[in-house]
Amino acid sequence: DSDQVYWSLEPAGNTRMTEEECDSIGLPRLEFIFLPRANFWHEYHYHAIHEFFEAKGINPYSDCVAQLLGLP
Repeated sequence: DSDQVYWSLEPAGNTRMTEEECDSIGLPRLEFIFLPRANFWHEYHYHAIHEFFEAKGINPYSDCVAQLLGLP
């Protein structure tokens, strides 16, 4: 929604600059674009990590990995 993104000269951003004001000082028109993205791993990623920890003698199903990383 273009009403949500605008230029302002106030630090708090309460007053919007008009398009004419923006044009007069060379500010570009702002456009808000929302691109939802999913971050996921394929099964082969999990398999590679599983094999890595097994090769290091660590049970990948235990909490040993979390402990090594300093996680609870």
